[in-house]
Amino acid sequence: MVRDRQPQARGGLWSDFVGWMKSVAGASPARAALLIFAFAIAFFTSLLMMPWATASGRAASLPEALFVATSAVSVTGLTPVNTAEHWSLAGEITIIVAIQLGGLGILTVASVLAASVSRSLGVRTKQLAQEGWKTDQLGEVASLIRIVIIISLAIEAALAAVLVPRLIAIEGDVVTGFWHGIFYAISAFNNAGFVIHADGLEAVGHDPIVLWAIMIGVVLGSLGFPVLYVLWRFRWHYRSWNIHAKLTVEVTTLLMVVGAAIYAFLEWNNNATIGEMPMWEKLQSSLFASVNMRSGGFSVVESNHENSTTMLISDA
Repeated sequence: MVRDRQPQARGGLWSDFVGWMKSVAGASPARAALLIFAFAIAFFTSLLMMPWATASGRAASLPEALFVATSAVSVTGLTPVNTAEHWSLAGEITIIVAIQLGGLGILTVASVLAASVSRSLGVRTKQLAQEGWKTDQLGEVASLIRIVIIISLAIEAALAAVLVPRLIAIEGDVVTGFWHGIFYAISAFNNAGFVIHADGLEAVGHDPIVLWAIMIGVVLGSLGFPVLYVLWRFRWHYRSWNIHAKLTVEVTTLLMVVGAAIYAFLEWNNNATIGEMPMWEKLQSSLFASVNMRSGGFSVVESNHENSTTMLISDA
């Protein structure tokens, strides 16, 4: 007796969706990169829309959550709400995780996840990671990924080791100071600019150790991993640096010094910003402003109180 064979049921919408994703991602590493970036934003948006992510216990609106998730993943630092007041501790943790993943590079993280599953980096995975690196050699990708993670965690740990004790002393609370130190270490190195003090860095802006730690973190993060790799490998042996590392460090230093000088000149007598500060603090705040003009996003003064000429120079 021959049984009639029933057609196998399709896997449903999810199987169709997964199949579509594979076909699109398989077409090119660039398309896969766009998909991963989009899904990272969607994932963190969904987390920020949970009631436990807000201080009020009410779910954030889609525009708010989407804006903040996109800003965090792309380490932009823009936000439509006050981070300290609007989000709960769980929400802040979600934001800092998004910043960390975005700072490491979504493609780097995706490659690590792929490697953890397959126990190795295949050609397709290396091609995906290669989209985020300026290298033509697939063989270099695996070692570069390890270096990125090691450098990131080492620098962030060093920054946290400086910031945590100082912020515990300033805040007067161990838990709060510890969390703020960790958050600012990650936010500074990844040039995210997110702040979890309701009034910004003004509350801790008087402490030079905090400001210098944040400045160093921002500068190191702005150099980029290819330059940090050269610095890590050759240390202070300037002649061994490649031309990219030399130009990056030299131009960064020049911009910082010139920017600080211009900022100090324009804002020296502006009582709404640095005008009433002692001279050494004026110079320190000017350097801090110059460092963060490029991509850091932190500020110890209200930017809207600056002179219009200063704002124009800052944009430039």
